[in-house]
Amino acid sequence: LYVTTSFGIYRTESALVENPESVGWELVLGWDQAWNCNNAIAPLNATNSIFSSFDLEYTEINETPTLIATISKLAYNGQITLPTFPSSWNQYVTDPNWVYSTSVVFSSAFGTYEIGDICSWQELQMPVQVSSNQRCSIAISPSEPETMFIWSMKLNGQNFLHRYDWNTNSWDVTLVSMSDWTSAPHAHVYCADGLAISPQNPNLLYLPCGDSNSPAIAAYTFPASTSQKVQAADRFHVDIEHIAFSPDGSELWLASHGGIYVYRFAENTWEDRNSGLGIAEVDGFSQEIGDSGNLLIGLFHDGSMIGENYDAIDTLYWNQVSGGDGRFTMINQDNTDISYTSNQFLYFKKNSDGWNSSNNTPLWEPTLAEPVGALNYFENNIIYIEGRNVHRNDNGGSDSAADWTQLSNFPSDWNIRHISASHVNPALLMVSFSRNGSNGVAICNRANSEAGIAQSNWIVLPGNFGAVAMQSDPIDPNRIFIASDYYNPPWLPGVQNKLVMYEFIGNGNGQDLANFDFGNYTGNASNLFTMQDLTKNFPNLSATSMYVHRGTRDIYLGTGLGVYICPADLLLGESPDPWYLYGSNLPHCDAKFLNPTFKENKLRVGTHGRGIWEIGLPCEKIDESLVIPSGSSLIWHRNYSFRQDVEIMPGAEVVIKGDVGFAPDCGIIVHNGGKLTIDGGRISNACGSFWKGIQVVGNPNAGQNSSVQGVV
Repeated sequence: LYVTTSFGIYRTESALVENPESVGWELVLGWDQAWNCNNAIAPLNATNSIFSSFDLEYTEINETPTLIATISKLAYNGQITLPTFPSSWNQYVTDPNWVYSTSVVFSSAFGTYEIGDICSWQELQMPVQVSSNQRCSIAISPSEPETMFIWSMKLNGQNFLHRYDWNTNSWDVTLVSMSDWTSAPHAHVYCADGLAISPQNPNLLYLPCGDSNSPAIAAYTFPASTSQKVQAADRFHVDIEHIAFSPDGSELWLASHGGIYVYRFAENTWEDRNSGLGIAEVDGFSQEIGDSGNLLIGLFHDGSMIGENYDAIDTLYWNQVSGGDGRFTMINQDNTDISYTSNQFLYFKKNSDGWNSSNNTPLWEPTLAEPVGALNYFENNIIYIEGRNVHRNDNGGSDSAADWTQLSNFPSDWNIRHISASHVNPALLMVSFSRNGSNGVAICNRANSEAGIAQSNWIVLPGNFGAVAMQSDPIDPNRIFIASDYYNPPWLPGVQNKLVMYEFIGNGNGQDLANFDFGNYTGNASNLFTMQDLTKNFPNLSATSMYVHRGTRDIYLGTGLGVYICPADLLLGESPDPWYLYGSNLPHCDAKFLNPTFKENKLRVGTHGRGIWEIGLPCEKIDESLVIPSGSSLIWHRNYSFRQDVEIMPGAEVVIKGDVGFAPDCGIIVHNGGKLTIDGGRISNACGSFWKGIQVVGNPNAGQNSSVQGVV
């Protein structure tokens, strides 16, 4: 089995086994592979370009088994060390320093080499109309295996079709330029992904066309250069990745971002083949924290949807509430009738009646950048959005710029990727950014202050991280966890960490993160924080999401191969192997969002391509207590759950303003001099069984107002 990836082509000889972990993959074309580029006009070299492989085909040339692949190459001034990442696709086209090209490579040795040997590849000499393109698909004629067609696309939308004869090693002239397909019945060609040749007629090709409103497949006959649409297939997704014929030619199969469909020529109909296949590409996922009733998701190209009154899989009803590229979603936990959705490169929309109407208010958006935002965890009417800088509105958002306060004054070359509001400090805000090929995280501990104070109280944490998630420690307000989506890709040397914990230590005068004055601090940020790498045995995977359990503090990291957990009792201990895969059967796709349901004690996972999944959270008691040390003053807002005892030590105070649950045989111990305040909160069980209750420690011989008594 051969697969294409962004780092090259891999092979395995043991794809069909009961134990997936025993599959042995080996690189046959990629970064670590020596190249044999005979007859190449632009030799491929792992030192001067980045490449991705998009298509693979097998054929027999003069009875010799041959593997053919397409690759796209990217370089900047011929160097792999990129000085800056393009801010848009247009920069690839307008900046002459960017060289983005396409190659077709082939190997006839792939079936004979031994594991560990170098598999030699050759690169075809290609017409400039192909080599200067950025994406291409290839197809081998079923009836003429030594004839190959290439369907290629430029970033400006032009598409070309070429034919190659392996017997004569020659190219035909361009058969037709598809850039003029602008009138019915063709619409315009959307992309160069997918190409199929009829098994009965080697001169009949099928390729994707249409626009975002009317995706279709075009049948193209040559040399007459005539073409017509197969029935306009409005049901399938516009992003078509692959098309293929059945062996007898009676059916055309299509794989898109929206699933699998088949076209039957005799009946002239498309049929859905998605039964049992989760196909939703979830790009945004929010839900009610305390209840599991409503879920709001953003879907890639399919708008935003709300699922109401969830209690079982067969009673979850989805309603589309907006179109376009559904991206970011937020639900106001103080008033769950209020929620927010965003579309790619457009503004946030606010709905205030639980999506019972389409009366949506567009929020003011400071730039045309893809919007990201966050709600203040303590006051959900406070909303933050970014547009090169962070802005705040205290009344749930507005469509007027005058109603927003600018909280930052970042350099103009910063690109904000994420915003995260602290769960323990209402004034702490965290943002991740990219800048000229580097990455970072900046924090502000005056996010609820006026503009001038907030703008001067940002500090960049030490380190270079492409952070996908940032969360405060739910118990210790001086700790911040950062999950990175890079695991040392070759073009960003030095970016290696996947999970890092920052701990604020101040400058030795007993300050904490909440009240330190960054605005008047002129020293180095590395003097204020310690940094601990918690990666340990975490596999070489990019993290795509993070959840730090509010309470027990187990950490969950989503990846493309499942969700990994590091239990709290192992996190900061001496164990070298604290990480392990949590649960089974989660599809191998990016776990992009991790959201808990405290009512049902479950973790829900929004995936990129396979919908939403859920799994139960652990309930086993941890023997070691969670100790709230002297001098601590914590507010537990909204939901927490624990599977160990919580001990409030002398001089410490905990205020409960939300729902707090305990696993069986777990409870709260208030030591003499400690204080527990329940201010509108509720304490109950977390796993459907009895919890241990509250134990108050004191001195029966002392007065009730004495500091020697525990206080509730």
